[in-house]
Amino acid sequence: MGLKEQGNRRIRALVVDDMKVERMMLKHLVMEAPPLEWVGEADGVEAAVELIRERQPEVIFLDVEMPGADGFELLEQLEQVPQVVFVSSSASHAVEAFSCEAVDYLLKPVMPERFDETVRRLERQSARAREAEADVSLCVRTLNGTSVLALSDILAVKANGDFCWVYQRDQPRLFVSKRLGELDDDLPKPPFFRVDRSLVINMKALAKVERKDRQASRLRLDGVAEALEVGRTATARLLKLMRDTTAGGKR
Repeated sequence: MGLKEQGNRRIRALVVDDMKVERMMLKHLVMEAPPLEWVGEADGVEAAVELIRERQPEVIFLDVEMPGADGFELLEQLEQVPQVVFVSSSASHAVEAFSCEAVDYLLKPVMPERFDETVRRLERQSARAREAEADVSLCVRTLNGTSVLALSDILAVKANGDFCWVYQRDQPRLFVSKRLGELDDDLPKPPFFRVDRSLVINMKALAKVERKDRQASRLRLDGVAEALEVGRTATARLLKLMRDTTAGGKR
């Protein structure tokens, strides 16, 4: 398609359409676009709500007319709405779509050249969003001086005596001259959560909780190569938070 991926960051994309053939066509277009990362598909609103909460896509390619409930009703059920690209066989919903701040409105069948234009729009919006996130930062002292870290890139903080290791996205961990409790006070909640006395994690980065044995678990974070180990009590607290968050989102 002639599009180049910008860095290692890809835009997580999910497709919602009641027609299997349409989902297959859009999946192909998404997987052929280097800036996008395919994270799943749903055939209706009910399945889409659950999948969006689970996969947390950054963009939804959303059909308008579907049995039971339409694409606009789906957006009303979401606490946080990702970027939306409406995909429809009719132009009659375009005005309503753009009133929902849609990134684009595609007519079926979607042509590759037209899809490329949409991807470029998504890239521009994603870049602006990352710049805005980078403005929210944390200033820390390291062995080499002072560093300014974007909060969105901080995935975990682990105590090491009177100092800390800061795990950043796809970077070597950073040794910081500050106690964990002091750093924890500077981190917004959510998304940061103090799992136990020695570890704070960014819940947005949590990918998996793996049971090691009856006494411990391993936490897998997106963007961190090594697993972080926690004890049984910390695991229980973390799982409770995850259940409470999910239950709260379903009310």
